[in-house]
Amino acid sequence: MTESDDHDVFAKPTGWISLAPATLLVIGVVVVYGTIVFYILKGIFEAEDLPWWIRFGVPAIIFGFTLTLLTVIIQRIKSAKTDKYLDVED
Repeated sequence: MTESDDHDVFAKPTGWISLAPATLLVIGVVVVYGTIVFYILKGIFEAEDLPWWIRFGVPAIIFGFTLTLLTVIIQRIKSAKTDKYLDVED
């Protein structure tokens, strides 16, 4: 086993098995979150009796939350790639 194989998820037989549930979880959360946001926004924009501040405030909150969530996920992925404790063994 070479030095580069130590950090490869697919180098170990169980590496990809532990990666698959996490991937399915993320895909499921994205689908559920997207569906909920779609129906909330559809209901807001189709309702005619809502005040303007709700019509623009709720989508702004949803957009801000989504942008913050994506920023945190991207930062976590970047920090996981540059983890300085990868060489530490148990």
